[in-house]
Amino acid sequence: MIDKQSGDVILSQGIRLGASTTRSEFLASALGRNAKPFVRNGPYCSYRVEAELKGGERFLVIPFFHSERMDAVWLISLEVGYTGDNEFGPESEQAELDRKEWHDRWLASVLGASAPVSFAWGSALSVFEPRSMSSQIVIRYREAGQ
Repeated sequence: MIDKQSGDVILSQGIRLGASTTRSEFLASALGRNAKPFVRNGPYCSYRVEAELKGGERFLVIPFFHSERMDAVWLISLEVGYTGDNEFGPESEQAELDRKEWHDRWLASVLGASAPVSFAWGSALSVFEPRSMSSQIVIRYREAGQ
């Protein structure tokens, strides 16, 4: 689930990930202790971990940090076409387009509007990346004062 007021991603264990979550807090959490590094590039770092959201849906959750600040969270559904054979699931364009369609419907049901959607805290959109053959929900957080 995504909290429309704050942009926080709410997991079934009650853990909340959002603009106020620091990298240190994430890594100290039960979720963070199970996460694996995804990208490390100087002050930019992200992690990946499978998790269940408050609504019961399973996602690959990838929080992105710049130093301690959370910039974004990617959500990749494990409900559609996921075989467990690779990090993102299916390796066909059609399977990923099906996942994007599922993401579009899920975001509309959670946020009450079709993506992309902008809020005071940031934005949410669903994308398909043909080069990486992947689909994901991208939640971006604004910096304070923006």
